[in-house]
Amino acid sequence: MLGSPEILLILAIAVIFLGPERIPEVARTLGKATRQYRKFMDDFNRSIQSMERDVTKAADVNPLSPKDLRERDRGLILETAERMEIPTEGRSLEAVSEDIVTKAREKGSEKKKESSSVSAAKSEERKEEG
Repeated sequence: MLGSPEILLILAIAVIFLGPERIPEVARTLGKATRQYRKFMDDFNRSIQSMERDVTKAADVNPLSPKDLRERDRGLILETAERMEIPTEGRSLEAVSEDIVTKAREKGSEKKKESSSVSAAKSEERKEEG
């Protein structure tokens, strides 16, 4: 921190270089700049603290345990199999999952065939009209 002799020396140099009429204007400008800097730093610190709170809240959320994850996945697989009308009774989840993937691929290729058939039919119609 500056002591009294240093501050007096700075003021004397300012009066010599700036003149006594410009000192109040420079002081106001310095005061305004200091206030803006403090406001910026306060806002910055508040946003950092807010982010820290958000991270802390996110870390406090209890993730699912491996057992809970397996149960959730098991439920999703069985629900999907039911919607796709795939039998599940007495079968392993792996076998059911493989059937889901196979059936999904078959439906995907059927849709591609239908799409190409429709495109071919439209193409034929255009040729007949033209």
